Amino acid sequence: MPMKKTLAALALLLCHIGNAPALTLDNPKEEGRCRASYNPIDRIATLPCVAEVVAGKTTYRRVEMRLEHLQPPFFLHTLSANETPPPDSADSACISHFDDGATALDMPCLRVRNDKNKTNFHIAMRRIAPDASGRDRFVLTLIEVKPEPTSPAPKATKARVVLLLHGMSSDENTWNDYVRLEPAFGNAFSRCPTITLGIIRDPLALPREAPPPIQCFRLRFGTYDSVSGRRGVEGNRAFGPRSGDFSNFDTLGREVREAIQAISRRYRARYEVNLKIALVAHSRGGLAARAFLQGSQGQSEKDTVVALVTTGTPHDGSPLGRIHRYLRDYCQYSDGSRRGSSGFLGFFPDDCYNDWQVVDFLRSRSNCSLDNFIRFFSSNGDPDILDVRRPTIDDLSDDSSSIRQIQDAARSLPTRIQYAALKYTGIELGRLAKSYRIFDLAGFDSCDQVSKQAENYLLYPTYSNRGENLGDGIVPAANQAFPTWLPVSEFAHNPSGWLHIEEPKPLTGQQAHISTMLEFLLHWGF
Repeated sequence: MPMKKTLAALALLLCHIGNAPALTLDNPKEEGRCRASYNPIDRIATLPCVAEVVAGKTTYRRVEMRLEHLQPPFFLHTLSANETPPPDSADSACISHFDDGATALDMPCLRVRNDKNKTNFHIAMRRIAPDASGRDRFVLTLIEVKPEPTSPAPKATKARVVLLLHGMSSDENTWNDYVRLEPAFGNAFSRCPTITLGIIRDPLALPREAPPPIQCFRLRFGTYDSVSGRRGVEGNRAFGPRSGDFSNFDTLGREVREAIQAISRRYRARYEVNLKIALVAHSRGGLAARAFLQGSQGQSEKDTVVALVTTGTPHDGSPLGRIHRYLRDYCQYSDGSRRGSSGFLGFFPDDCYNDWQVVDFLRSRSNCSLDNFIRFFSSNGDPDILDVRRPTIDDLSDDSSSIRQIQDAARSLPTRIQYAALKYTGIELGRLAKSYRIFDLAGFDSCDQVSKQAENYLLYPTYSNRGENLGDGIVPAANQAFPTWLPVSEFAHNPSGWLHIEEPKPLTGQQAHISTMLEFLLHWGF
């Protein structure tokens, strides 16, 4: 797209640009009053209608900004920001939004002057931590906008939405089976669009007459991974989105809030509507949802949430998360290089050497007779093989400060929301597949297991595999319980032993458990 390079310069110290798929926007008028524009000759961006939200109060302004130079780091200087009357409803689709609490600027329809193709763009900028010299940095996403035919917006009284949140080393495709099998969503994936950086990335043709009975959306975590500054074992870092595996719980909660903002904007631009959103979260996605609900920002977004259902979520962490700290403290040198010896001619390797073999095996780098089978980690649509070197593993440890902080803040959860936890048991800790486990227990395992030293670090003295700490292989059943003083509905399942990575998969019933729980809580007609 020829204008991408010019538009990229609008970001202050641009960190990355998202892909630019087509986006259907409701009624961007050809010559609407609120259409933003950028003139590449004088490098001035004009935003005629900026809805500035400060302390819950909305003020409309006309803003002009000049780009100081075209080479990074970029500096954007505000020339004017004058208050202006509220725009007409016909211009609502093109109003830019600035949220002081979220430090975010949205430009839903921006036109570059002298662009013969008259391409519209939706640009979203999110401010992140300043760099070492104190300059603000922004993450930017750019999406081409395709207008819909003009027609008057109808009125509606209520709208129901389910927002699906995935876990670590995963993406929105982990919900493919659930979306396909749930009749309430229809049978087309296009009816469950993906949201990232607060933008609905897939085409979504909402009906004009009234909102759908139940609409689903899927959040893809990882927007802020590359700019988090977090490093894992061996200096492991992100150079792009990595499933949220380099973001802390608060940042993941911010992504949940931005997704809800995107849904609210889309619905309220088309309908006069009372929006109700149910959050459904697998694994770490449940902790992201809690971080959002327990946080101090986004009260208007929280007001739209009516339920949170978690499945396989390590509310109290998992002892398997201790592997990150074990590798860092015992099996790497101060410079981040690996500690360990393969022994004489490969015989009699030490503990750390064996443990690194397991790390590489889980990343599918080493040879093993189960290599093809172990790729189940990515067969569910996950973008990455399980990499225990990433910092999210440490966050999910049962003795991490991150888990303790989110537990200590549990009393901040809104009391009017319905909460539920789906728990699964019957699998000993460390079993990652029906034919593989990381601990050397009774029976045959042809692939690498961790050393006795690592096993003791992960299991003892708190855990064992003698029955009292069975779960889904990754999270003990007790740790999947929603630990809050609020009333919580819980369904205990899995007598036949369903694995953590199988949620939510077909032929096992977990997708039915989710819908059953949603219907139990909300009576929406699942």
